[in-house]
Amino acid sequence: MLGFFLVAAGARPFNGDPLTIHQWVQATVCLFLLWILNAYRHRIKQHAVHPQNELLQEIQDFKNDQSDRKIHLPLNSPFKSVAELINQLTSVQEKQARQLTEQHHHQQVLLNNMSEGIVALDNDQRITGINPTAARWLNLGNSMRVQGEVFYTRCRNPQLLQLIEELTSSQATFKETFLRLERAGMGDRVVKVKGSPLIDRDQTLGVLLILQDVTTLQRLETLRQDFVANVSHELRTPLTAIKGYTELMADDPSDTTQIALFTDRILKQSSRMINIIDDLLSLTRIESTEKQTALSLTELHPLLERVIHLCEEHAEARHITVTLHCPDSLRAELYPPLFEQAIHNLLSNAIKYTHSGTEISLKASQADAKIRIDVSDQGPGIPPSDQARIFERFYRVDKARSRAVGGTGLGLSIVKHIVHLHQGKVGLNSAPGQGCTFWISLPAPAKEDD
Repeated sequence: MLGFFLVAAGARPFNGDPLTIHQWVQATVCLFLLWILNAYRHRIKQHAVHPQNELLQEIQDFKNDQSDRKIHLPLNSPFKSVAELINQLTSVQEKQARQLTEQHHHQQVLLNNMSEGIVALDNDQRITGINPTAARWLNLGNSMRVQGEVFYTRCRNPQLLQLIEELTSSQATFKETFLRLERAGMGDRVVKVKGSPLIDRDQTLGVLLILQDVTTLQRLETLRQDFVANVSHELRTPLTAIKGYTELMADDPSDTTQIALFTDRILKQSSRMINIIDDLLSLTRIESTEKQTALSLTELHPLLERVIHLCEEHAEARHITVTLHCPDSLRAELYPPLFEQAIHNLLSNAIKYTHSGTEISLKASQADAKIRIDVSDQGPGIPPSDQARIFERFYRVDKARSRAVGGTGLGLSIVKHIVHLHQGKVGLNSAPGQGCTFWISLPAPAKEDD
């Protein structure tokens, strides 16, 4: 093309002679080839820069877009293999991140639902981990918000702080103590605290505390100790009396009058021991059959009449009248032998402790979904301070009078166990000098379809 321009301009070669057509063609071809070469070089340069920019742009989009976590390049891109490798690495990383998140969530759920309290502290006594149970027991507030705070600025319990100090300042590997923590509107919570250093690769990282609620266990242990002490005392008294009377009889075996008196007293003390043992065996039998007893629909009126008949002789001896108020149609889900024993214990107690020549009322009725049985006397009543403990084993309001009338201190405890076996409740209403009413509440049986 340049050759045509030269011809049109009348160009001549350097020697002054006009260019031939062949020379013009050669010059034009050379110039055209140079132009093509230059354009190709520019195109190659552009092709080399564009994929690189495209890759950088995709990486930037990948960084900003959380929904599409892949790099997309054309199939003919020279960086396609690089993009695929990045996508594979990203996929592996995301999978590992999900697994770590799931593991952390699972561990957090386990900690949050543990019945024990967990507290982890670093060497500066900062809270590095705590579950809601421990935060609630120690009154620390929200378990997430106290993370990173110094423990002794949030908890002022001296026993717990001393335990932590001993673990951090000595070479102790394990220590434990018991805490008594206040609870609003309830009795104190007794907590057993086990503490040990947090060690990783021979390096101490802090302290781990495990808190366990042992309130119920301690209460049961106290009950066991009281029970053993009471049984020992109750059996020791008649045994001591029997031993004493026997020794007196041995000192003077010829005194028939004294021997007859001592023999009568020995028989009474022996009967008292037998009654105590029988009541203990009854409690054991009730507790062992608690989950094996099958209840049956039972008419209450005949059952209550049988109990009155059993107590009739005792009531007549004290000139006491027992009246029964119970609808003939009233029925309840009962285990008759045990429930009869419970009513017998209540009625027998009423006859023992009420005033002679008075009346005892035995009443059964139904209201809504409950059946209630009341045993009311006109005795001296029970002081309010004793009413909360009246159903405990061996507890007596008037110990001297109870022994005088032959009480073992186990009758009301037996009643409570029998009533609980029937999914019911037992209680009393009383005031000093105004008599006493013991009541039993039972669930009424479901109505049968017509």
